[in-house]
Amino acid sequence: MEKLFFSFLIFSGCRRGEASALTWNDLDFERRSVKISKTVNRHGLNKGQYEFTSPKNRYSVREIILPDNLLQLLADYKQECEHIDGFSENAFVFSIYKPIIENTMLTHFHKYTEALGLKRIRLHDLRHLHASLLAYHGASPMVVAARLGHSDIKQTLNTYSHFFPLEQQRAVEALNLAF
Repeated sequence: MEKLFFSFLIFSGCRRGEASALTWNDLDFERRSVKISKTVNRHGLNKGQYEFTSPKNRYSVREIILPDNLLQLLADYKQECEHIDGFSENAFVFSIYKPIIENTMLTHFHKYTEALGLKRIRLHDLRHLHASLLAYHGASPMVVAARLGHSDIKQTLNTYSHFFPLEQQRAVEALNLAF
């Protein structure tokens, strides 16, 4: 399940609190999407307590189309979960009864990255990886901003502009065609 959680972060661009709050009701396998409408908040609460809050800003409430391979992994995982006592469509995707514990996921994440010989990175860096992959493969800054739930495209451009080298080339090619 941990690897699926990390894959979800990479290929959806969600924040970890958004992913932790997901229930199976938030996934729409027919539309190939996930609806982000809440996040898990544990800050300032007693150990083991959590609450759901709205995502970071109003643009963070969004629907994200997911890649086919990730959807298949999620569908397979759902079939496994359906055999667990207490499963329902209201069950959490990455656990059943309550949202996953951040420290547990961080421990697994650091274990995996160390095993791969990678330097220590944050879980949030998987979100940056998502944006970087999209930009590198030609997604427009507007699409990247929408997937990440940024309130302003300037935020996306300020953070990821160096990953949009193809935009300059595409602009010149369009001018070449028009000339």
